[in-house]
Amino acid sequence: MLTSALSGETRIVPVLGYPIEHVRAPRVYNPAFNDAGLNWCQVPMGVHPDDLASTLAQLAKVSNLQGLNITMPHKASAYALCSVAGPEARRTRLVNTLRLQADGTWAGESFDGIGFVRAAL
Repeated sequence: MLTSALSGETRIVPVLGYPIEHVRAPRVYNPAFNDAGLNWCQVPMGVHPDDLASTLAQLAKVSNLQGLNITMPHKASAYALCSVAGPEARRTRLVNTLRLQADGTWAGESFDGIGFVRAAL
């Protein structure tokens, strides 16, 4: 839930998907950010697949962007737009997390497998 604590100093962590109505991640991440003392907020954004590249280009211009989470159907397309990919992303050719690098390009990684294994243990 958004509160009056949001300010111009709040770092945003959008989650991009399409459709987006089913996404529950903000209900998990926003309380975790708060508990960790982080002034961060995750916001779901419905991005049509045809608009992913242009949306990423525009988000790269947002000064308070902390990073991005990626959900279906964008995981493979977002991987293709990364200039740097972590080992799990290279193995699966999918990303669920993007970070803007200093040169304006995207670095991506997939934590889906790690999360699945941890949940199973």
